[in-house]
Amino acid sequence: MGLVPRSEDAAALCERFFDSPVTTIARFLTGLANYVYDVVLTDGRNVVARIAVEENRRQIEGGIFWSGVLRRIGVPLPALLFADAKGDPFAYMVPERLPGTDLANIYDGLSLEQKQTLAEQLAEIQDRVGGQPLGRGYGFVSQLDDPAVHRTWRSVLDATLARAYERVESVPGVEVNRLRRIEAALAHEDGYLSAVAPRAFLDDITTKNVIIDAGRLTGIVDVDEICFGDPLFTLGLTRMSLLAHGRQVDYIDDWVNILELNARQLRILDLYTAIHCTTFIGELGQRFNKDAVSPIDRGEVNRLLEIFDGLLSDH
Repeated sequence: MGLVPRSEDAAALCERFFDSPVTTIARFLTGLANYVYDVVLTDGRNVVARIAVEENRRQIEGGIFWSGVLRRIGVPLPALLFADAKGDPFAYMVPERLPGTDLANIYDGLSLEQKQTLAEQLAEIQDRVGGQPLGRGYGFVSQLDDPAVHRTWRSVLDATLARAYERVESVPGVEVNRLRRIEAALAHEDGYLSAVAPRAFLDDITTKNVIIDAGRLTGIVDVDEICFGDPLFTLGLTRMSLLAHGRQVDYIDDWVNILELNARQLRILDLYTAIHCTTFIGELGQRFNKDAVSPIDRGEVNRLLEIFDGLLSDH
């Protein structure tokens, strides 16, 4: 990795544009790519500085682009105060700081009614995003003219699995062939997967990037790209995040009821959750944008493998 941003860079950036000294600055550690800082200025303003290393400039370009598109259709993204995808030495964007915290941080304290309301709100937001014109292909895009799309939805799933398998090779005690069992289950659902339309959806509104304050949704953050394909893929990721942390999945049950999923869609949701499980396993021991690699917990490995096996038990 080349030049890496520091908190001093984020502070200097904000002081230059706001003409006010920084009082406090703290880095958010939940992301895997960009360097994101919570910045408070002496004049009382609270903003977020998102800074990308050179290889991630495209993400900042995407964040700028989708901020405009999605806010125009009523998706509650924070106001973008200033940004520059071609900044030197780093690309950056500075949105307002929404009140509250990631869903993951307060999930266990939410009431059943609050979870149901949140599921209803996010389902409605996904409907708004899905009302955009169908994509020219499938997969994750930073711009509408992004050429990095797949010809089929199954190809997106295969690419996700291939990336996970490659990372799993470095996780001690995990046989990749154990995870490849999912491919037969996907082949069995080819009829469903081949019929998926390239519909736009937010792919990362899970237990992170969904900001909650006093039990209520205040907005969505970190939308650097959207995906074209099956919106149930996000629901699978959210479910996997809850399962990985040993949390109740009643929130997912709310989504299932709102969407009125049939038996086949529930099987697909299992498969999508299992795909994300392989990703979670592959991320163990990876450094990404962290200062150091976290040691691999064998207990966590075994728990994820048990989740994976359970998801495929009926396939």
